[in-house]
Amino acid sequence: MKTLVYAFISSRIDYYNSTFTDISGQLLQRLQAIQSAAAHLITEARRSQHVTPILHQLHWFSIRQRTLLKTAIWCTSVVMVWLCLTCRHTASQRHHMTVSVTFALPYLDNYLFHA
Repeated sequence: MKTLVYAFISSRIDYYNSTFTDISGQLLQRLQAIQSAAAHLITEARRSQHVTPILHQLHWFSIRQRTLLKTAIWCTSVVMVWLCLTCRHTASQRHHMTVSVTFALPYLDNYLFHA
């Protein structure tokens, strides 16, 4: 059952994730309801059971968290490629840039998992 739900629902949510960055709150709630229903179906939980523990059990992010994470990964990839292609800095300057990127990661973690 989990494989079918992932194939038909989660994969589509992940595929169109980049288009979810500017959607309205109402559409975001609809998508979250679909994901919540899928989580309840997989775990055979009651509809009255709160969905957050179920999502944690399945190691799934909410729609909002998925969108933020995918966007952050995409932006980080673009920045890292740009740095690799254009940087002609010395080793010490490269170390400084790595420290700057590493410094920003805990803030992203806090925003994604505790918002």
